Amino acid sequence: MRFTRLLAPWRDQRGLAYLALVQLAGYVSASLLAVAALVPDPTPVNNCLQMVSQAEGTLRDKYQASGVVPPDEPAVTQIQNCKNLLTNLSLPAGTPGVSNVAKTLNSALVSVGACSITSVTPNPADAGSTADFTIGAEVPLLGTNPVNDGSDVTVGGTHFPLNLVSGFGGQFYWTGDGSFPVELGRAAGGTTSIITVKGRSDVGRLPDGTCPSGTDASTPGQCISRVFCSTGVPWQNFPPQILLFQAFPTTVSRGAGTPVTLTWATKNASTVTIDQGVGEVTYQGFEILFPPDQNTTYTLTTTGPTAPPCAPPNVGCQASTTVTVQAPPTVQLTAPANNDVVLSNTVAVSGTVQNAVPGQTVQISLNGANKGSLTVVNGTFAGSLTLAKTLTLDDFFLNNLSQSITTTGSVAVPVTMGNSKTTADVTNVITASIGASSDTVTVSHAVQVTDFQVAWSGCPSAPGTPEVPQTIGAGQSFVVGFVECGASAGFCQTCTVHVSVATTVGSGGNDSTWVFRVPPCPAVSSVRE
Repeated sequence: MRFTRLLAPWRDQRGLAYLALVQLAGYVSASLLAVAALVPDPTPVNNCLQMVSQAEGTLRDKYQASGVVPPDEPAVTQIQNCKNLLTNLSLPAGTPGVSNVAKTLNSALVSVGACSITSVTPNPADAGSTADFTIGAEVPLLGTNPVNDGSDVTVGGTHFPLNLVSGFGGQFYWTGDGSFPVELGRAAGGTTSIITVKGRSDVGRLPDGTCPSGTDASTPGQCISRVFCSTGVPWQNFPPQILLFQAFPTTVSRGAGTPVTLTWATKNASTVTIDQGVGEVTYQGFEILFPPDQNTTYTLTTTGPTAPPCAPPNVGCQASTTVTVQAPPTVQLTAPANNDVVLSNTVAVSGTVQNAVPGQTVQISLNGANKGSLTVVNGTFAGSLTLAKTLTLDDFFLNNLSQSITTTGSVAVPVTMGNSKTTADVTNVITASIGASSDTVTVSHAVQVTDFQVAWSGCPSAPGTPEVPQTIGAGQSFVVGFVECGASAGFCQTCTVHVSVATTVGSGGNDSTWVFRVPPCPAVSSVRE
């Protein structure tokens, strides 16, 4: 006869399970009582019976509250020693009552008390904020192959499995969890969830090949013993709350096509709905809508499973946000003025926008090409733009003519500056646009001559007379100054005249040769460069 199946590995990380030790003590006591009358000398058996009784009392007094017994507790050693005595006890073959002892022990294995659920988190649960339970249970299964036998949790009338496994170092302490959709948790307020732990193990057959009473013999070669325990977890039903509900942007322009985004977040809500055709939505999220064509107020309404209909003073279950629709914006360029003549390659651009909404921008284009955007601030915008069509210094010619002087008296020779460009070459079209509104101005580029200088080489003479400043546009030419001198009789020289001009696009110049042969002159004149 073997009693070894009485001892199972019940140790976990914390120590020894109190419940399993007390049950083991009870089984050993029952076995000792059964065999005391069957052995020639019952003294050792009776001594063990007394020690087990004392050990069981010690365990109850010291560890019943905590449920955990240190492995080195002397009472545990007493129970183990008496269990070993039973294991090694030899009864004569055919001794009356041996069969009854075996049946008693196996029946005791089957009659292990119901398991105990030691912890449930959360407990109680808050509707709308929980999507799983964490479970701890003592499952006092003896025998072999202890397994989860269909443990589950009900939430809102729906069953979900509990994923329970035996604890570290033993089979008696089981831990795990059960998960379910968050929507059921939100709707569970005011109800109670039932958590059920079920376990089973094989306790083996009796010497006569039958299964102990109360076990399941449907599996060949096994006698299945089952344990069962359950507990209820109430769901606290808090009123629904709206944490956030807003529209962006809150102001749009009619016809601009700017989408509107609604964003919301709620808590403890069974249903969340938004009017204006949006309908029922999730407890938090966002929705992108076509812009309304008139001022529109969106209202979000929440309900809880037992909350009254949303009405004042129960204002926490409803929130609103309004989108204002303005007339279309109108843009106007105030600078530069139309048909302006500008002397710089860069021009300041500014204007106004009527009916502008926050964050709007004005698109700027030059000759049909987009040049970026300017932000509208307090109904105005400003920036700068580099012109694409301009005059450069290379576009100009400077007509400084060579001269031959043969008479006395004053001479004044005009110097002409001009270009061969067309109006189209210097005309720039600037457009400001916002939505369907736009405004266009045309500006042309011109060059201003700011200085005129004359320098002589080889002849002392006047510095010249400037005709500046002057503005020269496309296709225009002007006298920008005069080269002057006064020739006297007998003045015979060859001179170089250098004319230079300064303009808004740079400085340049050229040389001319003046030959003076005023009689009487020698036959050969010297030429000085």
